[in-house]
Amino acid sequence: MKYSFILPVLLFLNLFTNAQQGPCESDPVYRQFDFWLGEWEVYDLRNNKAGDSKITAMLNSCVLLEEWTSANSQKGIVYSGKSFNTFNVATRQWQQTWVDNTGGSNEYLTGKFDNTKIEFLTSPFPLSKDTIAIRRLTFYNLSDQKVRQHGEISKDKGVTWKTEYDLDYRRKKDGKMNKSDIKGQYNLMEDYFKKNRMEKIADFYTKDAKIIGAGMEVKGNDAIAAYWKQIEGKGVAWEHNVISVEVMNDVAFETGISKLIYMKKNTETPSDVRYTAIWRKDSSGEWKIAHYHYTNL
Repeated sequence: MKYSFILPVLLFLNLFTNAQQGPCESDPVYRQFDFWLGEWEVYDLRNNKAGDSKITAMLNSCVLLEEWTSANSQKGIVYSGKSFNTFNVATRQWQQTWVDNTGGSNEYLTGKFDNTKIEFLTSPFPLSKDTIAIRRLTFYNLSDQKVRQHGEISKDKGVTWKTEYDLDYRRKKDGKMNKSDIKGQYNLMEDYFKKNRMEKIADFYTKDAKIIGAGMEVKGNDAIAAYWKQIEGKGVAWEHNVISVEVMNDVAFETGISKLIYMKKNTETPSDVRYTAIWRKDSSGEWKIAHYHYTNL
């Protein structure tokens, strides 16, 4: 008799919960732009920081709110703005409205999702007395850590387009490095090793980095590139085993074991070492090796 009472109650609670879920939360079309959610550092094509952007969902996830702040000020004003992004169920189009602290505004009423990107278009508008223009704004979902925002303008009804800005959104991290972050860096280094591009491994070190071990010291990025280039064409295999990671603000201390095999006088020669690496976060937010000390196993 207990179950005959409990089951109808559970069914009622389940129906009530579903009824509380808004249409934007249950319709997957509204989630197409969720790849832009989060906090980002934004850079231009020259790797100069352009600003910071925070994207949040609001109004029961029906709208994505962008809050932008530029990295630098112009004429004593730090440029900032907000955009409101939503899927218009009547037109079946994504749309964006932008406003900023200089009195500027922009409206994209046509927007479509296609695989890994969303492309917005404005209506034709007078750019000057004799010119009618269209703007196009495309967001590319490059990975869970990167989004590209490409703004373009056309003055011939969309026949040709000119870039107005091209921005690289890099997801902000909590500042802490972990084993997976370090292993990811090593995977890239090992990939260059396999492709016999030894000098590229130096890119994972700071400009003033040091490698110390076996009674020698290599200092500076150029010297480290030359150090790796010595085994160009001789590398056989390389792998890392990260043992521990400790983080203090923008510095990380790592211990591990490196196993490298290279050719020496036509013989495979192992170089198995225990190492300690000090990682430092650079101005672009990338972690790089500042100090590497090793001893032979």
